[in-house]
Amino acid sequence: MLDRNRTSVGFIVAGLTAIVQCGCVMGPRMLQASRAPYNEVIQRTTAEQLLLNLVRLKYRETPVFLEVGSVSAQFVFNQSADIGGTLNENIPFQPINPDVLRLGAGGGYQERPTITYTPLQGKDFVNRLMSPLSIETVLLLTRTGWRIDRVLPLTVQSMNGLENGTGASGPTPSLKPQYKDFFALASLLSELQSRGALELGARTTREPLSHPISAERINAADLIAAAQAGYEFTWSDDGRSFILKGDKTSLLWRVPTSAELADTVSRIRELLALDAERLEYSVTMGGGASRTKSAGGPLRQSISMSTRSLLGVMFYLSHAIEAPARHVAEKLVTQTTDEDGNPFDWNDVTGGLFRVHSSARPPKRAAVAVRYRKYWYYIDDADLDTKSTFALLGQLFALQAGEASTAAPVLTLPIGG
Repeated sequence: MLDRNRTSVGFIVAGLTAIVQCGCVMGPRMLQASRAPYNEVIQRTTAEQLLLNLVRLKYRETPVFLEVGSVSAQFVFNQSADIGGTLNENIPFQPINPDVLRLGAGGGYQERPTITYTPLQGKDFVNRLMSPLSIETVLLLTRTGWRIDRVLPLTVQSMNGLENGTGASGPTPSLKPQYKDFFALASLLSELQSRGALELGARTTREPLSHPISAERINAADLIAAAQAGYEFTWSDDGRSFILKGDKTSLLWRVPTSAELADTVSRIRELLALDAERLEYSVTMGGGASRTKSAGGPLRQSISMSTRSLLGVMFYLSHAIEAPARHVAEKLVTQTTDEDGNPFDWNDVTGGLFRVHSSARPPKRAAVAVRYRKYWYYIDDADLDTKSTFALLGQLFALQAGEASTAAPVLTLPIGG
């Protein structure tokens, strides 16, 4: 009798243990089941938002950015157990009423995610969106594996006056842009890059940042504050005034000296009107200086680069969106024309870099697709060039706008009960 009771108790303990252990492993299983789907949805919706904002720019509408600030998922587990039985006293080895053991268990869970959205706006974000890209950013992209003939057309609008669709950094222009010579330059530089001969570096020099300042106006606190900020006051040549100096970083192009690349280098110098005697040229931020030099005039000793802003890059790519013929006829988008008044095809500029199709029906093979104004706009999943450029745009956005602070309110959406 005692052995049977112990056996029954053993069954009960085993049943309780199984139920408890089942609950203990639910947490890791939920993490495994939910992390990848959340990651996938955030990635997909981020890409859709970026494409949607490009489409908005095509129609001269204001882009809106809503970032996912946080995702918090709460899992509520419900477990129940029912254990019962009947122990009968029977004559040993002559059971009349057998012992009965009843085990019952149930369980379930509820997922309650909370998603926080942060609108990107405010002065800091707008400044990052509209400020020209730095030379360091352009250099970083070329050093991290991106082809220079993809980076330069997107990020640079002129070099030594060699134009790359300068007007394309804003709403679609009415006249076709100048770009062919710049594309030839980018192609030559890409040739050097593919052969491992494109040597781009950075040089930091201490440069004057102010006009001479009377010594009487500078006190000890000014000297300490300048030093703490990374600047310094130095005496001017007359010994009666100070000049504020700070670090200035410039990009350098070191010319390859290989004989087999001589023709390529010569063509690059010709396009940029560079002095052929130099083996190193500094690349600095500058305006749109005229490319043409007077007969017999001096050749340039450096390269002046004018970069686009992040918003300018987005405008530039928005021109590659194929608007439906109906929207063109209704003048919902600008139709660019050439010198003869004929329609200009923007694929001549961006065809090898970026292309967005439109369709009245949902696309069957799309890497990214959004619906806007009753049409679908999408990137073909087999268009690797466009997908690469779109990924580059995503990196630029992260570099320029990813750390922008904003005082805007956040929108928190609890989902589920």
